[in-house]
Amino acid sequence: GDVLGMFRLWDMRNFRCVQTWAGSDSQISNRLNSFCMMPPHRRLAAGGLKIKLFDYIDDWNGADVTDTQDITDSLYNPHRGEFYTASRTSLKVWNASTGSLFKVLRGVAGREITAMCLSDTGRKIYIGDSLGRITSHNMNSGMPLCEFEAHFADISCLAVWPGTEKIFSASWDGVVRIHSDEKHRPPQLKAEFQRHRDGVTCIACSTELNLLATGGTDAQVCLIDLKTLKFEYSFSRMQHVISAIDFLGTRCLLAIADQGGYISLWRVRPHHEKWTRVFYFKNAALEPSPDGELELPAPAAVAGTPIPLTAMKFAPMSQDPTQPRPLMYTADAKGYLRCWDLSVLCKRRKVVDVKLSELFKAYQQEQLRLAAGGGPSPTENFGQTPASTFAEGAIGKRSFFFTEPKEEEISPSQASSNPQLDRRGTRRFGNPLAAFGIQEEKDLTPLPNEVQVKFEVRAHDEAVSSLHLLN
Repeated sequence: GDVLGMFRLWDMRNFRCVQTWAGSDSQISNRLNSFCMMPPHRRLAAGGLKIKLFDYIDDWNGADVTDTQDITDSLYNPHRGEFYTASRTSLKVWNASTGSLFKVLRGVAGREITAMCLSDTGRKIYIGDSLGRITSHNMNSGMPLCEFEAHFADISCLAVWPGTEKIFSASWDGVVRIHSDEKHRPPQLKAEFQRHRDGVTCIACSTELNLLATGGTDAQVCLIDLKTLKFEYSFSRMQHVISAIDFLGTRCLLAIADQGGYISLWRVRPHHEKWTRVFYFKNAALEPSPDGELELPAPAAVAGTPIPLTAMKFAPMSQDPTQPRPLMYTADAKGYLRCWDLSVLCKRRKVVDVKLSELFKAYQQEQLRLAAGGGPSPTENFGQTPASTFAEGAIGKRSFFFTEPKEEEISPSQASSNPQLDRRGTRRFGNPLAAFGIQEEKDLTPLPNEVQVKFEVRAHDEAVSSLHLLN
């Protein structure tokens, strides 16, 4: 405080001015000669011609909440054992062991924080705000380290590529960017994509598959090859806004959760059944069975209304090769957390671990052959007298010609003994686009008990905004 009656409150951890105020009383203004703190009473006494008392009031006014303002996002740092919550322009740090608040970084962003993520080492935090700016900050002091190329709309998602110096950013105008954050060089923009027609809601990266997946409000999921930094494929047949996506890289599997309450599982490259849907199921509340146990409603049941999903994560696979149980955790709009056991589904649908090195080698050979104009591989399902047909390709928006076989007339006796012959005695040649990587969907009718709920708990009273798993 000074003789003019002005007071400043400083944070000794980062030497920043937290608050400035002045005594409005004329007996204090311009006449201040002393002041003192009374910690037990959380009060400051200022002396002039009169004594003026100032009370210190917490942001939450004693309420039992994390923050009085809306929480934008929350993160967990396994390297430090800390939780981080963002609200408005401030960042709070919590001890994961005791659950106590021990640090508040105020004003780390110039505008409202809309997205954040941790670096691979946990020493830096990347923050995106409502102006489209992206900055990195030191975790100890909150001081800004560098600023990346800004977007033209609010930042919706931030993520890092583990093991590299790449960071992904997305905004509500549908733009996805890949930046580099090298130690001794200024940040650089490596690539930019605008495949979404509306805002991007979620991002997931697979280090095993070298794929980046983005989901948006346009009910579309786009895949980007991280080696070539080129667009790979898009799933555009969704019916609802995409709320969460995640990879199970060892099985070439992509899980997509939407706000309609459905979860679908898709094959991705380099699997030979890439871009096909393996299975889907709905996120519904458990119902009592005749035996008295809680179970999922029947697949065709109308009573089990799907609950919109807000977050989803695959659990790390067990290191025990005898019990590789794939588990999935979900959070929904009613505050429920569920753990799904997919082991029966994977066994029935043959979704098993694959040798990615061999699949990538075969996939690269196929891509080189197609790039050289070799055309599709000859298969037994293709006829001898082809007819030219035009179709849109599976990669990008390129188009190509493929050969569609003519029907071959077969005698009725042969048709009854051959499963590939229809009732008219005409040979079925299968999917003519299979050689180009477009597979026909298999029977996706959900069977009972293919997906089992291990547990269900009402963790929150309202929608869950984020979900993080600990090893």
